Amino acid sequence: MTCQGCAGKIRSALEAHDYILNFKIDVEKKLVSASSDSDWHFIANLIREAGYTPESIKKKKGLFGKLFG
Repeated sequence: MTCQGCAGKIRSALEAHDYILNFKIDVEKKLVSASSDSDWHFIANLIREAGYTPESIKKKKGLFGKLFG
């Protein structure tokens, strides 16, 4: 994902499904964050169908995650 056109294709793919609760696309960081009633594989497949190769990035828990996670 290198431009707003790329982001638009991914946006259209995600908006077409009610399973996607919300999402954010950051072209500069080449990052898509999404919440879904389905698992990561469903979201990844939508991005693949749009013509892109998704990679999973695990979030770091941080201080509160270490204390309460």
